[in-house]
Amino acid sequence: MTRTWRILLASYFTFVLVAMGVGLFAPGASGRVAVIVWPGSGSAAAIVASAGGDLLQMGSGNWIAIANGEGGDFVQRLYRAGAFLVTSPSVAEACL
Repeated sequence: MTRTWRILLASYFTFVLVAMGVGLFAPGASGRVAVIVWPGSGSAAAIVASAGGDLLQMGSGNWIAIANGEGGDFVQRLYRAGAFLVTSPSVAEACL
C-alpha cells in the first residue's frame, strides 16, 4: 500500500468517526436534551428553568441534567442561559 492510499484511508476513517460523533451527540428534534454546565459554575437545573424547560432528571453533581423543552429555539435558549454544552440525552443518561 502506497503512502497516498494510507493517507486517503486514514482521512476516510477520521471523517467517518467525526460524522458518527456529531450524529451521536447532536440534540434531536424531540425536545429532550442533556444540559451540561462547567462544574462549580452553577446549577444545570437553574439553566433549564431560565430557558423555560422542564427538568426530567438531574445528576448528583448539579452540572448535568436531562430536560424537555418546547419550541424550535429551546437549544439556543439553553445556551443563552449559560449552558456549556447541549447534547443528546441518550449518551448523557449513562453518566447519571
